Amino acid sequence: MSSWYKEELARLAEPAYRDFSARLIPGLPPEKMLGVRLPALRKLAKELVRESGIQAFRQVGTEYFEENMLRGMIIGCAPGAFSEKLPWIREFLPEIANWSVCDSFCSGLKAARKEPEAAWELVQECLADSRPYFRRFALIMEKCYFLDPAHLSAVLQSIESVGNEDFYVKMGAGWCLAECYAFFPKETDACLRGGRLEAQVQRIALRKIRESRRVDQRWQANARGISAI
Repeated sequence: MSSWYKEELARLAEPAYRDFSARLIPGLPPEKMLGVRLPALRKLAKELVRESGIQAFRQVGTEYFEENMLRGMIIGCAPGAFSEKLPWIREFLPEIANWSVCDSFCSGLKAARKEPEAAWELVQECLADSRPYFRRFALIMEKCYFLDPAHLSAVLQSIESVGNEDFYVKMGAGWCLAECYAFFPKETDACLRGGRLEAQVQRIALRKIRESRRVDQRWQANARGISAI
């Protein structure tokens, strides 16, 4: 593959969008972002996969934020079972350095739905890792693919295990818990009232619950009665 994708990124770049987006990702130098919108990146990832398959992952650089996004998207949209993608996922995980790349990567790993056992095993492995974006990856994967009766208890326990650690791990835990509340309000209510949650995780979850359109009015009212700690 030639560097045509870099020319396409340059063509799609929007300086005003870059300036706006860079402010949302602390720690990312503005000069490392081009300002390409997500739908355009997804389309480009599919074109790269059509040309080179999942091997396109190794042909895309890592200089820019958008290139990191593309690498994750290529793994997600390339054909193949989740277990077949595991070596690529493991290679990419250490490259994740911000919430945006992490969450986009998770949302694209839809092969997890057809092979949940393999995906769940990876989630457990990443939960046990001390690196912040391995931990956030696991929590966002739970939110995306494992909010079901069979996994709910383990998901809630993983959220309760989040302690005084990286803010973006806490954000992932709070977001996951808010989604649990939308689908399993009774069980999640017990977790919110149980006194085992890290304080910031609970505050984030309650804020997101109160903002959510997924939670019906009765449970919204109930959530307003829970202490934010």
